[in-house]
Amino acid sequence: MAREAADAISLTSHLALAACRRGKGNEYLLNELICAVYLVYFLQQSGHGSEPLELFRKAEVRLGRTAWQGKRQGVWHLDKQGAALLERVLAVYDSQLTRAALGVVLQARDRLGTVLSTKGGVPLFREISRPRLMPG
Repeated sequence: MAREAADAISLTSHLALAACRRGKGNEYLLNELICAVYLVYFLQQSGHGSEPLELFRKAEVRLGRTAWQGKRQGVWHLDKQGAALLERVLAVYDSQLTRAALGVVLQARDRLGTVLSTKGGVPLFREISRPRLMPG
């Protein structure tokens, strides 16, 4: 993927993280981070990365807690540990976006869209039997 395109895509995720880290997030920005985590996972499955599945599980749990808190209390704040996890995920994402072909990135986005539009499609990481993304 061209560097300018990769930077534009990446910027959205980094800005969402910055806002959520400062307690200035919202549901839309948190959703951007959730999508970034899943896209990193899908890109990794396509051969672009080798992060442990535990990274994705932990990020998913932190984002789920943040979503729960945001919906209940109106505070969309990603705690220090959650922000550190997302920094790691976004560093991988940055690398993937500059190395992966545009077609591979588009396939990952299509896959995410399919999963998100399927009832009960989230969480994506079923191979790790852990808590749901959004606590019931």
